[in-house]
Amino acid sequence: MTTIKRITLALLIILLVGILVTFLLGGFMPLFSIALALLFAYYALIYFLTRMLTANKRNSYLLFLLLVLPLIWAVMDLEGFINFLLDGVHLDMK
Repeated sequence: MTTIKRITLALLIILLVGILVTFLLGGFMPLFSIALALLFAYYALIYFLTRMLTANKRNSYLLFLLLVLPLIWAVMDLEGFINFLLDGVHLDMK
């Protein structure tokens, strides 16, 4: 559980910096700050779950699965992942 807390906290810091950078870049980049903010909220929820749940094997496996699920989805289908996060704003990647 400690490892999951550390990884989640590191992801939260990286996402917060990413949100600030994409928001300040201007143009259409603030759209990506919305997607990063949704990911930030998801990982913040996982972080609070790791603080509340007891440290047993079943909870650890469940939280690890929740931790890597968006990363696996992003690796497999990045365009679909971005379209899911930015529902209604379809970016043409061509």
